Amino acid sequence: MIDHVLFADLPVREQDRAVRFYTERLGLRVARDDPYRARGAGSSWRSRGPPRGSC
Repeated sequence: MIDHVLFADLPVREQDRAVRFYTERLGLRVARDDPYRARGAGSSWRSRGPPRGSC
């Protein structure tokens, strides 16, 4: 049985929409938001975590 998840990569087309979903609907927080230049302007590598997590 899986009792925790450490990392999961979830590629999305609309990053801002995805952030709203994970924060507003699922209650996660943005743990990191780093620019990702390899994908072009406006791209970033965003990590989410639990509201009081240790991410």
